Amino acid sequence: DEFKRDEKINILSNFIESLKSQYDKIIIDAPPSFGIITTSILKCAKSILIPIPTKNVDTDGMVGFFRTLDKIFVTENLENLEKIVLVPNMFDKRITDAKETLAEIKRIPTLLHETQNLRNLNCKVMNPFPQKSCVQEAPSLKYFLVPYIMDFQRSQNQDLILMIDNIADELN
Repeated sequence: DEFKRDEKINILSNFIESLKSQYDKIIIDAPPSFGIITTSILKCAKSILIPIPTKNVDTDGMVGFFRTLDKIFVTENLENLEKIVLVPNMFDKRITDAKETLAEIKRIPTLLHETQNLRNLNCKVMNPFPQKSCVQEAPSLKYFLVPYIMDFQRSQNQDLILMIDNIADELN
């Protein structure tokens, strides 16, 4: 017998719930879709972190994402969800498109107040995460970003460490 979609979601969310007693924080990277994996994660999530690139962003797609999240808030029973943290990333202040996209991202909390189900969630837009070479270099060298910066480029990128700390603090 094959499991139905709801059964798969419940199996995954029950597994994630079972891990909560063993960890202070659990961070799970999920695709920006509402398939079984992401939905299972959302059912257990207290906060969600949404990185949004400030380059060539389809703002209609972004609005569609939040519309769908608003719909599934009730249908999938996302009662644990309290906060949405938005991180504009790959920001280059010299590029007009990046500044325009950043302005659109900053409007998201206002748009969420107009939704039926997400209006009561705390929504915070973090300072934009800059476009920097070390951010691209670290994964290509198979390093996590923070250790890479701490070991090799601390003096040049101390601001990134502070930004990452601020994001982590916001997820509390």
